[in-house]
Amino acid sequence: MLPYPVLPTITAMEWGLMPFWAKDKSLQKNTLNCKIETAAEKPSFKNYISNRCLVVADGFYEWKHTMVNGKLQKEKFLLTVPGNGLFAFAGLYSNWKGINTFTILTTSANQLMAEIHNSKKRMPVVLKKEEESLWLNQKPLDAYAIRTEIELVASAV
Repeated sequence: MLPYPVLPTITAMEWGLMPFWAKDKSLQKNTLNCKIETAAEKPSFKNYISNRCLVVADGFYEWKHTMVNGKLQKEKFLLTVPGNGLFAFAGLYSNWKGINTFTILTTSANQLMAEIHNSKKRMPVVLKKEEESLWLNQKPLDAYAIRTEIELVASAV
């Protein structure tokens, strides 16, 4: 726990965490997301689990996969919070060669997300407002692994 409050700062970053040992940006496409269950073990993320950030959004998209007449169909959904306000994903960041980069943590899908993101059954770690400062102040990762109580609204696009 930090002995002082974390003050919010808005910073532009590139999506896809770049670890210090990366030789070039080719790794970036593989580090857009990080499974919260294995973040402390994976070489790309383990050195950054204390580098916490909030990734602010007003919604995100996921695709539902269905088979229609033997062909895979993808249906796009917009996910928001009730009231369409801003919310935050749990993120980790790094500074690689002067470039700020980040990843969004993911976890097992809740019931709604399992129906929509039915190919991987994962979802981003969406934080409740009261969890945001706790996340930044290093509350253990496992406290955010279960997101069944997160309320989202899905709209077909």
